[in-house]
Amino acid sequence: MGASARFGENGGDVRTPRVEPIPTSFSMQSSPAKLRLASALFALVSASAHAQLLVQEDFSSGTLPSSLEIVGPSVNFTGGLAVFPDPQFNGSGRTYLRTVSGAFANLGSYVAEITLIMPVGAPVLGTGFFGLGSGNRNPSFSFEPAGPSLNLRVNPDNIASGFTSFSDGQAFPGSSTPMGTAGSGIHQLRFSWDFLTRTALFEIDLNYTGGAFVPDLVSPVIDGADNGFDGVNAHLFFGGNAGTSFDNFSVRAVPEPGTVVAGMGALALGLRAAARRRRTAAVIAG
Repeated sequence: MGASARFGENGGDVRTPRVEPIPTSFSMQSSPAKLRLASALFALVSASAHAQLLVQEDFSSGTLPSSLEIVGPSVNFTGGLAVFPDPQFNGSGRTYLRTVSGAFANLGSYVAEITLIMPVGAPVLGTGFFGLGSGNRNPSFSFEPAGPSLNLRVNPDNIASGFTSFSDGQAFPGSSTPMGTAGSGIHQLRFSWDFLTRTALFEIDLNYTGGAFVPDLVSPVIDGADNGFDGVNAHLFFGGNAGTSFDNFSVRAVPEPGTVVAGMGALALGLRAAARRRRTAAVIAG
């Protein structure tokens, strides 16, 4: 029965159209408007899960990628890798690749990843570096990264038994905090930057063989608001010497939570409006 009955003041039989509940799911019979809204909602959620790719380099071209620049004397692009070969004992051969853009403290939130190939038996000072900062060399400290810098410092097995740490400071050497032991091998390094809170996080997936990232070493959340980053001195950089190599550098933007929530709220309002129009049409038709 399409309507329920009640009695009016004069005893007459008044028909009141039945109000259908708001549908909680969509079917193939849903209206085009609802299907469009559902499609938009799916696209929004999908976009948050598959964030925009800002940088991706696999070094397969054998040449310096256009998104990067060299700071230092020696880097080779061979075998699909960026190889830092110089074995100088005093670290003078340490070289860094950094993004051409120095605005990575102000470009929003993102996750940067790179694969580090740390050779077995690397010579002294064969350390790998990865992080955010000037990407310059500090000749006063074995040509390690100059400040401002937030960076990982990964040693091979024969240097401090593979001791791994991160450095945080406006100038280097800044404070250095232990993270554990990585050592020689293939490791996936991850740097996450939260633009709203100006905080960072380092993670390492040890002995990485591909697939999903599963961190074995994780830093505490690092305050990056006091590092002196501005619109020109915040490059993403990586490098080293003595045979340290890197592969598969990528940077993915992370949508701010408020953006996703606001978008989903707008879509929810659209769904409710569609439901109201459907109920109004049912009342008129009844």
